[in-house]
Amino acid sequence: MNVSLPRLIRAVFTAFFLPVISSCASPGDIKDLRVLASVSSDAEDQDKILNQETRQFEKLRESIVDGKIVSGQTMQKVLDIAGEPVLVMNDGDELKWVYKPGNTGWFSTSKIYFWFDPEQGLVRWECLKVDCARK
Repeated sequence: MNVSLPRLIRAVFTAFFLPVISSCASPGDIKDLRVLASVSSDAEDQDKILNQETRQFEKLRESIVDGKIVSGQTMQKVLDIAGEPVLVMNDGDELKWVYKPGNTGWFSTSKIYFWFDPEQGLVRWECLKVDCARK
């Protein structure tokens, strides 16, 4: 059985602690407890988002390896293949898109960068700490 830690914490909190605590809490405290319980639910949602980012990153890497992304493609074409970037920023005259696995941090992780010219054409890409060599 594969149960995520946030889901387990929420189940234990909801089943055991919430009823005990709420039985001796004032109405204002009960509202605070409900907020606390919803934080665990938010953690589950965050887990789903991070897992989706990781799947998207791997699909993107495979698309590069398979030659589905090439210089000169439009920004829209890359977006259709790669999905939404995790981060978009200006890099001089170019626009830079950043993709990374969702289950990792920013500083010591694999990333894929795309640079687009002012006409929204793909100029280049770079794979950092991940193998994107073409087949």
